[in-house]
Amino acid sequence: MSSEEFQLWLEFEEYEENHEWDRDAEFFNMEVTVAGRRYALNVWSYGYMKHLVDGADGNADELAVGYSFPPDLFVQTCSRFHMERVVRNLIDTGGLDNSWLVEDDDQD
Repeated sequence: MSSEEFQLWLEFEEYEENHEWDRDAEFFNMEVTVAGRRYALNVWSYGYMKHLVDGADGNADELAVGYSFPPDLFVQTCSRFHMERVVRNLIDTGGLDNSWLVEDDDQD
C-alpha cells in the first residue's frame, strides 16, 4: 500500500501561528483522504497529555477523579512534516482504524 497517495488536512494550519503555539504540547483535528475514503481523527501530542494530567487544562470534574477520554491518536509533535510521516506509516501498516471513517454525506 505504500504507493497510495493521500491528502492531509490539519486543523492547526487553518489558524495563524502565534507565540502561544507549542507544537510539542498541543492537540488538533485532522482528516486523511486515501483511496476514496476519508478519515477524521482527534490528535494529541505527548506533551499535551502531560499538560492535561498536570491539571492545566481539561474537564476539572474528570481530572478530580483521575480520568480523561483519550484522543484517537497520540503523536510526538504537531507539525505537517511529522504528521505526513505518521500517516504514511499508518497507511503502510494498515493502521487507519475503521472507527475513524467518515460517512459519505452524499447518500440520499
